[in-house]
Formats: sequence, C-alpha cells, structure tokens
Amino acid sequence: MMPRIPFLLAVLAACVPCSLGQQPANAITPLELRTKNNGGVWLYLPPNAPADAKVPCVVVPPAGTRLFHGMILSEGDRPEHLPYAAAGFAVISFDISGPWSQEDGPSKLQPALRAFTMAKCGVADALEAVEAALSKDSRIDPKRLYVAGHSSAATLALQIASSTDQFKACVAFAPTINVPQSLGVALLSSLDRVLPRTAATIRELSPSNRVESFHCPIFLFHALDDSSVPAQSISAFKDDLLAHQKSVETVSVPTGGHYNSMIQEGIPKAISWLKAIDSGSSK
Repeated sequence: MMPRIPFLLAVLAACVPCSLGQQPANAITPLELRTKNNGGVWLYLPPNAPADAKVPCVVVPPAGTRLFHGMILSEGDRPEHLPYAAAGFAVISFDISGPWSQEDGPSKLQPALRAFTMAKCGVADALEAVEAALSKDSRIDPKRLYVAGHSSAATLALQIASSTDQFKACVAFAPTINVPQSLGVALLSSLDRVLPRTAATIRELSPSNRVESFHCPIFLFHALDDSSVPAQSISAFKDDLLAHQKSVETVSVPTGGHYNSMIQEGIPKAISWLKAIDSGSSK
C-alpha cells in the first residue's frame, strides 16, 4: 500500500520540470468540489491555462485502501497529482465511498462496505467526480480523459477503464491484479458475514476477471524490487491482455520499491506516454 506521507514537493520540483514554465508544481492548488452524492473532489487546472483552452485531463484516485473499503483525500495524495498538472493536464481526484480503518472498529465496517460496494469499489465515485469537474470548468476536454493510479488506486484505475469507454487510456503503477486472491478466502468470507455479497462485487470488479472489458491502451509500471506487488503478477496480466489482443505497454525498473519507483520514474514515463496518445486525440 502507498504510505501516507507528507508533501514531497522538493522531490517533485527536482524530478518533474514544469513544461509550461510559468509556475512551479508546488504553486498549483486544487479547487474543492462536491459530487451530487456529496463526495469530495479536487480539481487542478494547468498553470495559466487560457480561458478558451481545451485541456486533457487525468483522473487520479487516492491510494492506500485495502481494496474492500474507501478513503478520503488527504494532503499526502498531492505528490501524485501535481506532476500531471505541471505537465499541462487537468487533474481530478476524489473521495472513495466507504472510508474505514481498523481504528473505526467493527461497528462501522458494515456501512463502509455497503457504501463501497454500492459505488462499485469506487468506479461510480470516479464518474461522479468527472461529472462535477466538467460542470465546473469548460476547459476540460471530455474527449481527452485518462485515468491513472498507484497501488490500490492502480487497481481502481483498471476497474474504471474496464467499466466505461469514457477514458482514452489507463495508467496503472503496481496494481493488485487478482483482488480476491490478494485478500484471501478467509477475509472475503468474513466480509460476507458482515455484508452479504461483498465478495461477489469484489470478484466481479477484480481486474483479473475483466480482461475482455478493456477497450483503451494500458500502461503498466512496476519495480522489480517491489515487495508489495509481485512482478510476476504484472507480467502475467500483460500476457493475458496481449492474448486478448488488448493494447498494453509495460515498463519495469530494477529498483525503487513500491512507492519511490512510481514517483521518481513511473509518473514521468507515464506522462510521456499519455502525451503521445493525447497528441493523436487532440487532432
């Protein structure tokens, strides 16, 4: 899981140059919106985007869930948002329904599971966030939407991309591919005792079970020394996608672990890949 860390703005400033040249990344602040269901949304616009511009947009869910509950946006999510905005993309991030932690205790688990499963593990939250952002600012080009995420958010990015044709490409940094296998039979059974059919929803939306539903290019990134997500699972998923004639690009790096590899190498490589795709979409 992604550690909940304070700002890495100094790292971002060093690693991600602002291609627009007008503002440093740490000067970009989000507008705070609400969805129709009162979920929180952060919307970033590229620095000095003209009022009549049409800009591409990357939807970036927050990382750090255990794949059976949601979470609320926090300041630690910003290092994953700022590079895209600095590179000229609008960025949308959002609360995932059903936030829960062990400190909340078992009494709050059932309502969290209900909210999470009703939101299709966060897929519905993403679509509502896009709707809120498009209503707020006409500069966002609805025909140039992309989705990207890390760890649990990478899993959600894949779930989103396989659930709708609204997104033109998907970036997944170190995703969990087989969610039921990762959670395990015992935990899924326990969740079903708290709220029946929770496991069924998780199985249905697991990326491992949705290969045929992808219709956009996919960028997979992982570090070979990632101790949280086995590199073999990413390679196997790539092979499965290719066997189903899906468009996929896989980038692996030797070191950097689960998180730093994404910040230092993954996001810059993904931005280059997205810009190449977007250059075709904007014509």
